[in-house]
Amino acid sequence: RVPMKPLVWGGVMAWVADYYVAQSRDWLHSWVADLSNELRAMAHDIRRLALQREHVHTLAVSALTLAIRNKWPGARVDPYGSYRTPLFLPSSDVDLVIDFPVPNHHPGTPPSISPS
Repeated sequence: RVPMKPLVWGGVMAWVADYYVAQSRDWLHSWVADLSNELRAMAHDIRRLALQREHVHTLAVSALTLAIRNKWPGARVDPYGSYRTPLFLPSSDVDLVIDFPVPNHHPGTPPSISPS
C-alpha cells in the first residue's frame, strides 16, 4: 500500500475552499437577515392582533356595563385581572366584578343587615 499524501491547500483546492467558505458566510448572513425580517413581521402581526382584540374586549365590556346598569341602576362594573393591567393576550378572557347597590342605603352610613 502506498501511504496517502495529505492535501495541500494551494492552487485549485485553496480556491474551492475559499469559495465555499465565502458562500457559507453569505448564506449565513442571508439566513439571519431573513429570520430577522420574519420575526419583525410576526411581531407586527401580533401587535395588530392585540390592538384588534383590545378594541373588541373594550366593546364587550361597554356593552355588558350598559346592559347591567339598565337591569340594575346604580350597579358598578369594574374589570380586573390581565385586561385591567394591559397584560392580557389575544386569547385572554375579561374578568369583571359587579358591585350592586344596597337598597335603601344612604352613602356615608353603614348598610343595615336584615335577616333573610
